[in-house]
Amino acid sequence: MKKLPLTLGLLLLPSLVWAGHSRFPYFDGGQSADGRFVVTAERVELPSAGKRQPTGYEWRFTWRDKQTGETRSGLLVGLTSGTDAVFDPVHAHTFVAPDGESFAVWNPHVCAATDPPKQKFPADLAAADARDWTGFSHRLVVYRKTGEIIARLDLKHFLAEDDWRWLFCYGRQVYWQANFAGLTRDNAPRVGYALYQISPDYTVLETLVGATAEAAHQAREKGITPPAPRLVRVNLLDGQLLDPTAELPPEKTPGRPFIGELSKRGEGGQASYLASLDPVRIAGSYADDKAQSKVPPPAEPIAKQPALVAPAAPKFLPARLIQDGFAKLDTPTWLVERQWLVFTDLDQGKQFKLIGDKEVSEIGPGGRGKVAADGKTWVGIAGDSLVRWDFSETKPVQLRAAPSLNDIAIDAPAGRAYFTTLKDPEKGRLTLVNLQDGAAAVVWDREQESSLVNPNGVALSPDGQLLYVGISSYANRKLSGIYRFPVLPDGSLDVPTGKQSKWYAANGPDGLAVDPAGNVFITLGGNVVIVSSEGKKIGELKIPRGSGTNLCFGGPKRDRLYVTTFTALYVYESAPR
Repeated sequence: MKKLPLTLGLLLLPSLVWAGHSRFPYFDGGQSADGRFVVTAERVELPSAGKRQPTGYEWRFTWRDKQTGETRSGLLVGLTSGTDAVFDPVHAHTFVAPDGESFAVWNPHVCAATDPPKQKFPADLAAADARDWTGFSHRLVVYRKTGEIIARLDLKHFLAEDDWRWLFCYGRQVYWQANFAGLTRDNAPRVGYALYQISPDYTVLETLVGATAEAAHQAREKGITPPAPRLVRVNLLDGQLLDPTAELPPEKTPGRPFIGELSKRGEGGQASYLASLDPVRIAGSYADDKAQSKVPPPAEPIAKQPALVAPAAPKFLPARLIQDGFAKLDTPTWLVERQWLVFTDLDQGKQFKLIGDKEVSEIGPGGRGKVAADGKTWVGIAGDSLVRWDFSETKPVQLRAAPSLNDIAIDAPAGRAYFTTLKDPEKGRLTLVNLQDGAAAVVWDREQESSLVNPNGVALSPDGQLLYVGISSYANRKLSGIYRFPVLPDGSLDVPTGKQSKWYAANGPDGLAVDPAGNVFITLGGNVVIVSSEGKKIGELKIPRGSGTNLCFGGPKRDRLYVTTFTALYVYESAPR
């Protein structure tokens, strides 16, 4: 085989060239382990008036219960593609949950635009600002049977910090995975099957991030020691990364992909990438020990590697005091249109603003509140009412009377907000409010959810699909921690999913803030703890004096972290790179 140059570093290359194989988009339909629930998809062209060629296409799925005849259909958000897409084509494998309530779409291949002049690969794929590139998104998406997204993993969720410098581009492909030993495109039922293992119940998937033998050989010729393959394990029900060294029951232990006849079409033995139910994915065809014995054993056993390394934490300079001498500060928030930091002294019942670096002045009477992520509208307490306000001379718009508000998260595009009540009444509660008419609905209180007592800090993920809530649980600290709830299309929360377990264990969490990368910042006593979107602690900032009450991001570039204590306002500025 002709050797390829190491363009960006070590080749994380499952197969150097898919010679003789079609590169057409495909969507392998799947079914649950017992065959009852089936998911298929088809590519639908998007026509445009006055044009002969379609402007693009989208993937539409059909979910079916073969026992009852019930069907669902909808758009697979994230797999929409087209003639101008930078991640065309889709190469998708589908796994349906045992209960049929959800399904996962695994799209491991990363592709560029089909028209070379329109390629949008970053010049340096290892650069930090390249990791959010559109073409790296939606590698694994977990959907409800109705089509709503439960979880989405991009390429950055699979790769550790050191992995990025080993990405390899060839043609319009980006390679980041290694074949499992003994499997190649020639002896696996489908090309992609060499890149993953799946559990018999289709709920746990494993993939290898690492170098093939050919890539390792080329690296060593250049004096480079390639990293050992690293096993990454994913829960296909919620998208959470799992410890690949943990013991699992047999039905959830990933093994060899399916063993069956290679589906072919046309001349030359091209693999069929037509949208259809995968013919080898039928009950009873999952590879057992006898079938696996037909696969040549690896030259060296694959060692179980440590769990995925959490991404590096953003770096900040030491805290700088802006002003002290307050009584009880809380809810700092950044007003983009005016370039103000707004915060409240609860004991004085006054709001203050910070303009520039040090200029603090009083706004007037006011209570707790936050600005939406769009940076325009403040929602909080003024007098005896919950109001929305842009801090112009126009009076605040009253939403509802006399709410008891501790902290608030605002979803401006959806026109709603979530606020916590910590102690009034003593049970505490979480409330959803419509920002247009002030209509409010209690999401839960202690009578409904005894494990979610004393909700405190609250924040939304950058895409608005997850709500983080700090549960203080003063009477039972074992329940204290950060819980994460999927946001449903109507704004309600998937409480049963979120309350199953703590997303992050924390004793007495207070304020919460989420940065654009999805990292969660928590005030915990005299520290700010930084947690990655995967729920792993990746950093900690020391508060010079006192305990943190709340925090937010602000500044012209939204890269400054403002933290309040009872008596002082501090700022952490991003460290220069």
